[in-house]
Amino acid sequence: MLAIRDAAAAHPFLARYLRFWLLYGNHPIADWQKLVQDEAASNHLDGVEADYRCQDLSSLLAYARGLGLDVGVFTLPGPSFGEVLLSALREEVSLLTTEYRADQARAIVEASNGLAYANVETATDPTLMALRASATGSARQTGVTLGLPASGQSFGTPSLQDWPAGQPFYGPALHFQPSQSQAIELDRYAAVGGGVLLGALVRFNALDSLAPGESQVIVSRPGSFTLELSRPSTGGTTVLRFGVSVAGKSFVHEYPITGGSMTACDAHTTETFTDALQTGLSYSIEGAYDGHDAVHMFIDHRCAGTLAPAAQGALDSSAAPIMLGAEPLPAPPFAHAYFDGDVQQVQLQSWAAHDGAQIN
Repeated sequence: MLAIRDAAAAHPFLARYLRFWLLYGNHPIADWQKLVQDEAASNHLDGVEADYRCQDLSSLLAYARGLGLDVGVFTLPGPSFGEVLLSALREEVSLLTTEYRADQARAIVEASNGLAYANVETATDPTLMALRASATGSARQTGVTLGLPASGQSFGTPSLQDWPAGQPFYGPALHFQPSQSQAIELDRYAAVGGGVLLGALVRFNALDSLAPGESQVIVSRPGSFTLELSRPSTGGTTVLRFGVSVAGKSFVHEYPITGGSMTACDAHTTETFTDALQTGLSYSIEGAYDGHDAVHMFIDHRCAGTLAPAAQGALDSSAAPIMLGAEPLPAPPFAHAYFDGDVQQVQLQSWAAHDGAQIN
């Protein structure tokens, strides 16, 4: 590759159309980052592309971006469920290799269905900039003050914790501590519509220590949708849950922290996540409901390996705000069920069914 790049320099009209990238499979994060430094950055290549199923994928990509490299992922599946991954990753990379037909993949990536988005990878205290809806439905970027202490009348906000190379995150992440009653009102005005795609990049500080009946909410709008850790009131295994409310009923996809044991989604995909969840790793979690099908949860961009419930109909509307790190309450302190862990990225999109085609 280097020889081709160097030879192309003698052909300037051709060279300006060439980009030189390296592809990497699934390596331990410290090894991966060393390879990127030694092979791609040191040789002044243009970018790196990683297997979308890599553990700690976000840390790998953030590290490469920090070295001045473009980043991409390969090879996202086609229909069905490839559309979920295209949308979930569209803000994080500059290249998506997919089995989806190109024109349909482009339409998904360019769709104006984003409702809220925040990534603190390059944030600095004391302000987080979040893109979210206004009262009229237009997009606006607003600042959230970080590190505010809680009071008897209101919840506080998390601070940033910086993560070095070789860790589940690279760069800053929001550090949520339940003892400090910390949360962020992500959006108040977003009209979600028929379905929802919810994504969060998280690291758990507590998994098997939840008390019976305890929940720790990652993102929630009560009466409409939630993403949370929860332990049954009768005890038993804590589960990661993505749930939606349709016609007054709850439909919840649950994944036990001890791992899954079945092929998930449907016959269109063989990518299934069945691992036990761990506190020392980061996870990309997506929940997707398109308004008339199963309620699906994805962990590290693979279908969570448990049975997904089916629902039919639009999400129930809710006047509650969308909250990150807790479940909102209508009265002081305006939040409870606080999350114990770290969040680097969160996004919310209005979601509908996609009729896509596989490439030939």
